[in-house]
Amino acid sequence: MTTEHQCPITWVEVFAERRLEGNLLPVLHDTDGVPGDVLAQAARRFLQSETSAIQSATEPGASYRHRIFTIAEEIAFAGHPSLGAAAAFAHRAAMASGTLVQQTLSGNHSLDVQLNNGFGRATLHQPPAVFFDPIDPSPILTALGIDPASAQGGLPAQIVSTGLPALILPVDLASLQRCRFDRVALTAALAWHDHPLSLNCYVVAPAVDGTWRARSFALDMTGGEDPATGSAAGPFGAYLNRYRDISSVVVDQGIEMGSPSRLYVDTTDGIAVAGAVRIVGTGTHLLPGH
Repeated sequence: MTTEHQCPITWVEVFAERRLEGNLLPVLHDTDGVPGDVLAQAARRFLQSETSAIQSATEPGASYRHRIFTIAEEIAFAGHPSLGAAAAFAHRAAMASGTLVQQTLSGNHSLDVQLNNGFGRATLHQPPAVFFDPIDPSPILTALGIDPASAQGGLPAQIVSTGLPALILPVDLASLQRCRFDRVALTAALAWHDHPLSLNCYVVAPAVDGTWRARSFALDMTGGEDPATGSAAGPFGAYLNRYRDISSVVVDQGIEMGSPSRLYVDTTDGIAVAGAVRIVGTGTHLLPGH
């Protein structure tokens, strides 16, 4: 006989300056005992960029274990799920402010949360960035539908990771706005990479007001594009620190998707990615057990 799991669920808008903006995240609580394949199937049905599952921590010092699923696979780390899961956990615990530690497949990460009536701010502290060798961006830019000549001079195309690799692709703003997702073309362009499915292609461009615009494309993403990608914004902040000596940047993402998201990145002391979090729904979700 199959046992049903009654999992509390919280819906969070992450990096959302206003309602109905940002990256929407479903967070399933109390998922100890729920098989991983069931959680993966739930993520495919939710059809969001990622789905978070909260479980009891198994590592010393962690507040909870955080499992993260795209529609294609479980991944080691992600940004907006980290902020959203921390906000959902704090909301259920009636915690107005404090620091939480999430346990993920990529390690433990500290998060600061402030909430007032379901609205507030969360900050994710990411580990030091790892820089890989620069690459020729031409095949990838072509796959995204833009002229390779749009690449920003003096800024390399480079994979940077703080737990999940992001390929930083600097272009001009008009080219960023023209990008489009072509699964076949992008699959071919990323065939050289060991794990092309989860590689975020983070297209960035300077805006006239001193902020930066970003779009993130990945093969494991619903629709191929993500409204807000904290796991790429952190590496991008480290990238700007290295190449432009910029230690604080505001990144606007998701505009072309109709889901405007604002990410605040600071690399003054480590790598911190922050943004608004909004609890927009709570309830119970039934999942099958064994």
